Amino acid sequence: MLVSVLIATGVPVGAGQANDYIARDCIDQLGDPGVDIIACTVPFELKERARDDLIRITGGVVRDAGCLLEVGLERATLFNALVHAEDLVVPAQPVECDVETDRQPLQARFTLAPKVWFADGRAVGATPGMANVRGLPPLLALLLTKWVNTNPQVQRAMVAWVNNYLANGLR
Repeated sequence: MLVSVLIATGVPVGAGQANDYIARDCIDQLGDPGVDIIACTVPFELKERARDDLIRITGGVVRDAGCLLEVGLERATLFNALVHAEDLVVPAQPVECDVETDRQPLQARFTLAPKVWFADGRAVGATPGMANVRGLPPLLALLLTKWVNTNPQVQRAMVAWVNNYLANGLR
């Protein structure tokens, strides 16, 4: 679920690269009944459209970003939400990003605490829950947080990614 927030605005490091195994590890853990806590690191880079949007909303200050998401989610929490068609509220998860700006590189840190709504075994809605931004100027942090948390494209992409994740992880 959490990975979906970042995938919505970014893309995992490409197939065939050394980090491809890391992202796949999250999916493999979801499908392994012996795993109690899904714990993995997911690298991602911005997609062109997200990069263009960030350049626009930040007035050209932010040019690009590459991030690492540390996932830690109890597998039972996810399955309870699916089985009982309940909301899944993911505890805050840490994210670190190397941010390229028009002046100097910055190291941003923030948390994501997504909420996902389920019905009939599928995600039907989602919000990212970005908060606790550090390492960025306050106005920039506010702009980015608002953009991530209110962007309908991010929310739709989260739902699509969650459903794809579940379809691939629960084979």
